[in-house]
Amino acid sequence: IASREIARCRTDRPRVLSLGQEQIWLHAQMAPDFPLYNEPLTFHRRGPLDRAALLRSYNEIVRRHEILRTTVDTIGGQPVQVVHAPLDVSMGLSEALRDLKASTRLCSTCFNITESDPCGICADSMRDRRIICVVEEPLDLIAIERARSFKGLYHVLHGVISPVSGVMPEDLKLAELLNRLGKSDPPVQEVILALNPTMEGDMTVNFIQKKLAAMTVPMQLRITRLARGLPSGGDLEYADEVTLSRALEGRHPI
Repeated sequence: IASREIARCRTDRPRVLSLGQEQIWLHAQMAPDFPLYNEPLTFHRRGPLDRAALLRSYNEIVRRHEILRTTVDTIGGQPVQVVHAPLDVSMGLSEALRDLKASTRLCSTCFNITESDPCGICADSMRDRRIICVVEEPLDLIAIERARSFKGLYHVLHGVISPVSGVMPEDLKLAELLNRLGKSDPPVQEVILALNPTMEGDMTVNFIQKKLAAMTVPMQLRITRLARGLPSGGDLEYADEVTLSRALEGRHPI
């Protein structure tokens, strides 16, 4: 059977949106300031940086992948894709990255990444200071903030206990958490351990529980974990045994 060449889409005219793109666009119109589809990623690289090679790589990636330079516009009341010409990123990118590194730091209270100390969350007088949510990484904090349902404060551990990887309790912000709980004013009433449901996460949770129980100053402190169970919109037939077991354990009356 003779194969037929697939014609390349023209970039000089708008393109219709796919069904998934239309749904994302609709959500953006209903809640324009809600960062539901923003996925922040952080990559750590140690060693000397070849700024020229970084810029060449960045420009080539943008040139090769049209989706990275595609925006959604409205023509005649209908959303369409508009593919822009490749951009030539100058050395300003590397300067911006250098300035970003120089301007960011860890909040001295919660150890989230911030440009000011304390961070905006810790400085917000409207947050409930009686509740602290403990997370592994700053990205976990961002994920919880996207839900817009938690109004307390945070504490970022910057990892979990993992002897296999050489990460011990003293490598995390655990001592700072215990010290913070002992000196908090007003006193903390609840600590939410929002760690990932992994073996390392469970190990870290158990360690924190033992440390809190051994504190010399008695504290009326409630320790909770995030509920585990079925995701919204999920099907029972595709759920694994552990998830189903957790969902049954965490059932509640309606």
